[in-house]
Amino acid sequence: MYYYIFNPAANAGRAKKLKDKIFKTLNDYEIAGEFLETLKPGDGYNLAKEAKENGIKTVVVIGGDGTVNEIAQNLINTDIALGIIPTGENNIFAKLLGIENWKKAIEILLPRKLKEINVGKVKTENNERYFCAYLKIEKTQKSPTIWQKLSKEIPRTPFELHVEIEEKLEANTLTDLVIINNPAIESDSFNIFISNQGNVPTKLSFKNIKIRTKKSIPTIIDGENFGFTPLEIELIPKGLKVIVPREIF
Repeated sequence: MYYYIFNPAANAGRAKKLKDKIFKTLNDYEIAGEFLETLKPGDGYNLAKEAKENGIKTVVVIGGDGTVNEIAQNLINTDIALGIIPTGENNIFAKLLGIENWKKAIEILLPRKLKEINVGKVKTENNERYFCAYLKIEKTQKSPTIWQKLSKEIPRTPFELHVEIEEKLEANTLTDLVIINNPAIESDSFNIFISNQGNVPTKLSFKNIKIRTKKSIPTIIDGENFGFTPLEIELIPKGLKVIVPREIF
């Protein structure tokens, strides 16, 4: 039986409008199951924990990257398969998996092709969390102009960064750092991209990394805020079972 966790607040509440269409399509495909909704942050985590305790074998997230991340915390290093019906704003993890939209996602659920993918584990001084798709560090100026807000060209303030990759130290002044976990590529390492004010990003690869900055910089994982630097990040090989498209994997 599939265990569906639906976040009606995804994509600024727009996901709620898709609920009836999604549920009808699932019934048409005869893959309906138990349906639960999240009402507040943390509900997805708790519902996934209950699913694990109750022996559920497949958990399907209906939501965006943040909901997927919250639920995945309890599925990593287990035998539970994760399915995704993307209804968020960006749906980066679903796109990396080749899941284009919610209709395509339901078609993918039926054959239930599984792939074990790598995930990342990030530690701050006070917390730790897994990430599925990406981690980003950037320092934006506190008061962008109205035009910059409207055009989404938010100015970024350069910051000094020290990166220790497998005990090798790199030092840079940059405006962005992004770590990408692409499940479509078989790899035993992450790719890290660092850039400075629009320059071509430098690409590095790693399994374990330590990041330090002079001042604490906000960190975003899978679209959600998560603590501040310094960070320690490690690759968890084949830590998550995911339902994927047959034609891509």
